[in-house]
Amino acid sequence: QNADDHGHRPSGGTPSAQHHTTAQPAILTRRRCRTCTRRPTSDPAVTPETLATVHQAAFTITRPWAAAEFAGLLEQRGVILCGDARSYLLGRIIGDEAEVLTLATDPAFQRQGRAQTVLATFLDQVKADAGAHVFLEVADTNTAAISLYNKAGFAKIGHRPRYYTTLTGDKIGADVLRLTF
Repeated sequence: QNADDHGHRPSGGTPSAQHHTTAQPAILTRRRCRTCTRRPTSDPAVTPETLATVHQAAFTITRPWAAAEFAGLLEQRGVILCGDARSYLLGRIIGDEAEVLTLATDPAFQRQGRAQTVLATFLDQVKADAGAHVFLEVADTNTAAISLYNKAGFAKIGHRPRYYTTLTGDKIGADVLRLTF
């Protein structure tokens, strides 16, 4: 199981994770809640359709998100997208709290540190916006993603039994993690 395959929910819950490159990831912002120094990505490949394609490739245990779900999230207040067409993190910053909605890396680009890079980019933005806490949910079976988050300083603060439904209809739990700056 890879760090990207942990099951998130695009509309309701707080979803989550995957790797690093030497190139600085592009950052696309759709935030309306406060001033942001980041520019939209110049990468024309970063579209809701591309995000959905990568999500589908990375999420093989739980239902991947559709392009329409990404498009809807990108229009919401406080939602930002860090990364590029190979690896990205979709998150939300509201007030002094942030949440990781999902993090996915195209399987062809996994094990290169890209998830670590986009996570670090997101966390830097949260800190720059005076964020105090970052929350996320991750499937309790996704040891690679849990390891990624633990290395970044996240700690388990709760558990939601039977939170995610797999593609085969099984239920798996979600660990709730928090990082406090």
